[in-house]
Amino acid sequence: MILVTGADGTVGTALVKELQLRGERPRMAYYSGDKAEKARAASQDAVALDFAKPETIRPALAGVDKVFLLGTGGLGQAEGEINVVNETKAAGIRRIVKLSVWQAETEAFEFARIHRRVERAIEAPGLEWTFLRPNGFMQNFANYMGATIKAQNAFYQNAAHTRTSHIDARDIARVAAVGPHRERARRQGVQAVGPPGPVLWRRGGNPVEGDRRQEHYHKPASISAAP
Repeated sequence: MILVTGADGTVGTALVKELQLRGERPRMAYYSGDKAEKARAASQDAVALDFAKPETIRPALAGVDKVFLLGTGGLGQAEGEINVVNETKAAGIRRIVKLSVWQAETEAFEFARIHRRVERAIEAPGLEWTFLRPNGFMQNFANYMGATIKAQNAFYQNAAHTRTSHIDARDIARVAAVGPHRERARRQGVQAVGPPGPVLWRRGGNPVEGDRRQEHYHKPASISAAP
């Protein structure tokens, strides 16, 4: 059985659905006790789990042989994920699939450094692992850009002529679902991307224009002297 942390998130929700379609019964971990209770009421295997509290991690791992590790974000993310890694090892579980970030191995930016710290803890002897390193989620792009797309048939992004390979969270979930069963995916970092832009967008039959000029995305703050 696989423990899916962050079961109510964008990728976690998609992974639970994918596993269920494959006939598996995952254990779903929620930070919210109310959400866990609601899932149990719907006859799902669900637990409340707080990465900062090992006493909630240990019961969540009982009877589990694989862990899908999805970070909480914010302060303490690395510490919290490493708590789960340590408890996973202590429980004798050998398989972790970690949702990481695009090019985490380079440690070229802060988010990459946070994820790479967790990856290193997982790479210690005794574990089999797969690191999923996706680029930006297509769902996030649609959510953040949706207002101007609906109102103006346009989106604005400070990316000049960059071709960004957004990926659908459901595709990440499909890789996460099969990864633990494939020998070639073990002890591997997988860069997960969608097709590179440009992407042709259409809404109601009308083309959606992309404006990536910096001056349309970011306006310098005005500075005035205090009285």
